[in-house]
Amino acid sequence: MTFDEAQQKVEEAVKENKRNLNGAPSEGNARHWGGVLAELDNTKRLIDELRETYAPTVEMTQSQFNSFQEAKRSLKTSDLANTFNQEWSILDEVSGTILGHGPGEATDEQIETIMRAWLHPETIKVVD
Repeated sequence: MTFDEAQQKVEEAVKENKRNLNGAPSEGNARHWGGVLAELDNTKRLIDELRETYAPTVEMTQSQFNSFQEAKRSLKTSDLANTFNQEWSILDEVSGTILGHGPGEATDEQIETIMRAWLHPETIKVVD
């Protein structure tokens, strides 16, 4: 299950419980359903925190995304670790093309960003 699917399930549960809350005939039921809704809101926040920790959004411009897609079409994942030069790898080369740094200048964070996007392209958001 993806984070989006988990979030959707919680949102569906919230909608269902709100319908139940609106039909609650007594104050005790309203308190109960109010507590349920609060727990569901907490669950939604937890899912968002987990997403940010384990699958953060990778923002790219359209041009960067196009370069990324071209690299994915022309390279296999196993190619990324191959040494392009004694000083940098193909992964560094791909990162440089997309993020604009020179050969051998990729930071660990930049490499991790490209690896995350490579393995989980659903985390990519194209921005202007």
